[in-house]
Amino acid sequence: MAITLNASDRGNLAVLIAGRRIRIGFYQELGVLKTGWRKLFLTHPLPFPGMIHVARVSQLVAEAIGIPVPRLEAKVFWDREDEAKREEFLRREGIAGPFFVVHPFARWGYKYWVADRFAKVSDEIAAGYGIRPVWTSSPDPEEVRRLREASALCRIRPALCAGEFTLNQMTCLLSRAALYVGLDTAVSHLAATTGIPMVVLFGPTIAERWSPWNNEGPVEQQCPLPRGTQRAGRMILIQKDWDCVPCGKAGCDGEGGESRCLTEIQVPEVLDAVRELMDGRSDAAVGGAG
Repeated sequence: MAITLNASDRGNLAVLIAGRRIRIGFYQELGVLKTGWRKLFLTHPLPFPGMIHVARVSQLVAEAIGIPVPRLEAKVFWDREDEAKREEFLRREGIAGPFFVVHPFARWGYKYWVADRFAKVSDEIAAGYGIRPVWTSSPDPEEVRRLREASALCRIRPALCAGEFTLNQMTCLLSRAALYVGLDTAVSHLAATTGIPMVVLFGPTIAERWSPWNNEGPVEQQCPLPRGTQRAGRMILIQKDWDCVPCGKAGCDGEGGESRCLTEIQVPEVLDAVRELMDGRSDAAVGGAG
């Protein structure tokens, strides 16, 4: 069996070249002449869905070959070695009680928030709830450098996990966290698989398609709003409710520059979301500051 999860000619051709008896893929409706020959590559051609969450594409593939999907969950697994790595890190950093994770990075710069605002949020959570901050990054040298610079802005020193964990180990760490705060990035999706309370900041990305998946929700779940702040399970996704959001562009200039819809998210907005998750209300003071 060969499967492609997009509707590109390259993906469907690769499935054909693989020479498998069952070939599942998607096609775009481009008219009879343009669409017909593309379907010939596949034994199970599926019309590419409209605006649904990307996780549901797997559901469509399973149902195409007769596998019912009563629940759709995103899971990451870890073993005892991963748990030992986590415990070693926590011991090294002197963390015996509750902690929260801040991941202030994304693959692309246009998905970045403001470093000193992350520091303020981290300080307010640490002071207001008496839990230790843990800041994380990938092993990329530039990201590690930024991690050290940004975390130095904190009044309450966070423990740093600078790219020393695999994805499985990172998920293992997240599963123990009291809270996660991050961006539109892979680690936010890992956090969502664990079911912990989380606040995630989105800019120009289409949340309907790319928001972290809520494992507690129905198979056919979708964002209640096309843009703006929304809630799903124990997650609050913060996004500006602007007419231009989501544009799907790489920054306002379309070339990887700043995304104003993201950089104009303010510290009080994030702390309000934290209060809602941690206290069940949005009018309490966290750390006595906004």
